[in-house]
Amino acid sequence: MRLALTVAFYIWIDNKMRPIYTKIIPWDLGPPSKKKNIPINNPSLGSLGKSRAKFISAEEKTGVTFDDFAGQEYIKRELQEIVRILKSEEEFRGKGIYCPKGVLFYGPPGTGKTLLAKAIAGEAGLPFFAANGTDFVEMFVGVAASRVKDLFSSARSYAPSIIFIDEIDAIGSKRGGPDIGGGGAEREQGLLQILTEMDGFKVSTSQVLVIGATNRLDILDPALLRKGRFDKIIRVGLPSKDGRLAILKVHARNKFFRSEEEKETLLQEIAEQTEDFTGAELQNILNEAGILTTRTDADYIGREELLEALKRQMGTFETEELKVRGSPRGS
Repeated sequence: MRLALTVAFYIWIDNKMRPIYTKIIPWDLGPPSKKKNIPINNPSLGSLGKSRAKFISAEEKTGVTFDDFAGQEYIKRELQEIVRILKSEEEFRGKGIYCPKGVLFYGPPGTGKTLLAKAIAGEAGLPFFAANGTDFVEMFVGVAASRVKDLFSSARSYAPSIIFIDEIDAIGSKRGGPDIGGGGAEREQGLLQILTEMDGFKVSTSQVLVIGATNRLDILDPALLRKGRFDKIIRVGLPSKDGRLAILKVHARNKFFRSEEEKETLLQEIAEQTEDFTGAELQNILNEAGILTTRTDADYIGREELLEALKRQMGTFETEELKVRGSPRGS
């Protein structure tokens, strides 16, 4: 009860003080976001470059498709159903079929959750509005809720569109738990605003799809996971050996090898030696192998470069993550 009253008080303060603090508090508080703000320049859409919500990354076209994601084909098949509805909403609405309000991806870092979100927008041809969960939580009262409002308002202005909140656990963690790092009440105010915004979508008329991504499904507030909010919850896990080979082939498309036959053999070898590697790590191996060809001015990637790149990737793993996981990869 005490916590509920505290949150209600903060919301009341926000409504009263919003006209004042919007003039005196910069809207990109805290350290600059790592995301590059890409304005939507289509004249028919206006420009987000002038928006006060500088923490929002907006793209008219992501340039990403499902062809850029490999290794877990069943996920793509499920998402293709959503894309079909997004592209022909009126047709499906006439049949009583509606797009989910939200999709939540969860799984280890580097497995392609952000890539999948961009691919949905790219395949559907919709504007893509992205923010990180950490961008919503600041020390100033009311900022979290205000930023959530700005994100959803921007997306509605360009609907049909897609909202993507990466690391949604930063603002959507369970209420009433330990306040790690402080700002618990402010974070909960932001979460309540997300719930309010999503509850405001009517399934039959909503033209904004909300996509969230997290590495920690277990700490999310149960209210976020209820049907009618994130209707689809999809695990994006580590790829199998066949999945790793498919991922390597995607990232080898623009790389030079002696022949297609040798490329197939080398990629098979790398796929067999990279159990528990993420898609991001596999991409880095191929990129590192390409960099290594500059040492000898080689015209193509060979076995030597790939194995050296693999060693470097495993070395990065051992020095940075060994203390966390406790043993070398593959032991």
